[in-house]
Amino acid sequence: MNRVDRLLAIVLELQAHQRRRAADLAATFEISVRTVYRDILALCEAGVPIISVPGQGYSLVEGYFLPPLQLTPAEALLIVQGLRALGHLYDPAYATAARTATTKIITVLPPPLRLHVTTMQQGMAIIAARDTAIQQGHLTVLREAIVAQRSLRMGYHGRTTPFAAARHTTRMVDPYQLTCVRTVWYLHGFCHLRQSMRNFRVERIGDLTMLDHTFEPTGTSPIPQDATQLDQPICVQVLFAEQIKTWVLEDLPFFVVSTIQQPDGLLAILHVRAITDVVQWILSWGRFARVLEPIALQTLIRDQGWAIQRMYDLPKTLLP
Repeated sequence: MNRVDRLLAIVLELQAHQRRRAADLAATFEISVRTVYRDILALCEAGVPIISVPGQGYSLVEGYFLPPLQLTPAEALLIVQGLRALGHLYDPAYATAARTATTKIITVLPPPLRLHVTTMQQGMAIIAARDTAIQQGHLTVLREAIVAQRSLRMGYHGRTTPFAAARHTTRMVDPYQLTCVRTVWYLHGFCHLRQSMRNFRVERIGDLTMLDHTFEPTGTSPIPQDATQLDQPICVQVLFAEQIKTWVLEDLPFFVVSTIQQPDGLLAILHVRAITDVVQWILSWGRFARVLEPIALQTLIRDQGWAIQRMYDLPKTLLP
């Protein structure tokens, strides 16, 4: 990083944090503390209002903002397209904010860059994910409850096994975080009924009420970002036929931690809480997927296969 870029980055770092020590800045930008002193002096001479408090570090005068940034075509396009994509995932209030922010950004772009971004937008489409009015309304309440640190009372339609009927329960939950996984929203929070941290699929939430009861977040880590960070004690190995490996790789579920090419196909390694978590996905590949382990999952898949065969052998038999 050259010095000009580093000076700008230091200002951005001070904007993002209330106060930063010289040692912190030196570690962030991999420079010496002496170089930090010189850079801070250069910024002050350029008119940037930096406050230095002995023993505490540097901070910017409250209310100071950088002048408008110069965006590259790629940066401008990513910001605009990113806002469009996120607008499809949020509730109406945030979707409207995404549209107005996009309009403001495009308006202030220089004419050549504005034309470039507009042309690229016309050549790129973002298809909205499926959604429900209930989920959109829930997102607003959930977001407000997380910010206010207020507990929720909600009806929830749980799913114990892939083919079981929905099980309705009423929960009191302390909401910690909303996470979107492949366009599906999940609430991560402390469930008073189960006395543990749980994840709730938002579209399975029924009645939802924000309570007056407040809570103090614990030191519990946020929801994991991939399966390798989860406490998933069961290792599943599935071998897929060579002829469908391309399609399998296009549709890997969250539980897959690795794939290995084998002489006779593609081996997928999954970590799950329970073998029932992946039954439907494996069955969707029919005879082109073979469970290697665990044995219990082999048995479950085989039993489902026999049940399907009996259903077609006896077409008048009612579905279970």
